[in-house]
Amino acid sequence: MSETVKIPVHNIEKGSTYAEKVDTTEEHAEAKNAHNETSQNIEAIAKARQEVQGIKTQESSVINQALAAKDEHKELQLPDKKELKKVILNNNLSVIRSRLNKREKRFSKIIHQPTINNVSEVTSRTLLRPSAILCASLFTLLGSIYYLYITKQTGYKYNFTTALALFGGGFLLGLMLEFIVRKIVRRAV
Repeated sequence: MSETVKIPVHNIEKGSTYAEKVDTTEEHAEAKNAHNETSQNIEAIAKARQEVQGIKTQESSVINQALAAKDEHKELQLPDKKELKKVILNNNLSVIRSRLNKREKRFSKIIHQPTINNVSEVTSRTLLRPSAILCASLFTLLGSIYYLYITKQTGYKYNFTTALALFGGGFLLGLMLEFIVRKIVRRAV
């Protein structure tokens, strides 16, 4: 990167060449000095660059050796499954919530709070299956209507524990029906 020296046009006399004027001026000497300084600076920069690259390779080899020694003594630690699931859940929820309107976002934030989510997970793994409860309630409703009709026809006194027995029987019936349906669906797939 050499500097160019500009010579004013009004200093050049008629009949003389450009080279003659440049040789006799002080500006030419300054230009040569600037060129020499620039080439020296370029050489210094190149030397510094080589030194830095040498240091980088030495440092990287030292770092690689330290990492290898560390790996021999310690295995790579992965995050816990719970933490990983939590991060994935939060990322998925934020992506899905970005597509929802304001009311649905608020509802999603309420539903997916850790306490509500934990209660939901626990109840989904227990025997309190929604299909069993639905079957139990329908069985209780229909059974109670029939039992009430029979007691009115025969003149017996209505026993309220019968409703509890009907609910329990309907619940067991619902669990069995869900089990049978799952077995059939798995075989079909």
